Amino acid sequence: MIVLGIALGAAVGAAIRSRLSTFAWRATLGLNVAGSLLLGFITGLDPGDAWLRVVGTGFCGALTTFATFAFEAYTARPRHRAVIIGCNVIGCVGAAWLGYVLASA
Repeated sequence: MIVLGIALGAAVGAAIRSRLSTFAWRATLGLNVAGSLLLGFITGLDPGDAWLRVVGTGFCGALTTFATFAFEAYTARPRHRAVIIGCNVIGCVGAAWLGYVLASA
């Protein structure tokens, strides 16, 4: 049953990402940061294994995308690569931390 929940969560996350992502690095950044914030928040709530798997692995895993981020960084102009990489790494780690702190408070 959890596998079905993960699959449904992934389907919803992928559909949202597909609809909002336009292969512009800012859209990918926004989706990655939003997914990281939600994953941090869910982790901070400690809802149990089933919910963490469905929402964290399924939905957030499909909503966020490392492959598109890596492709956009690789194909960007050399002077923009550091900005794209820095924004994604700092933004996602910071958002996950913030989500965790907000849920734990």
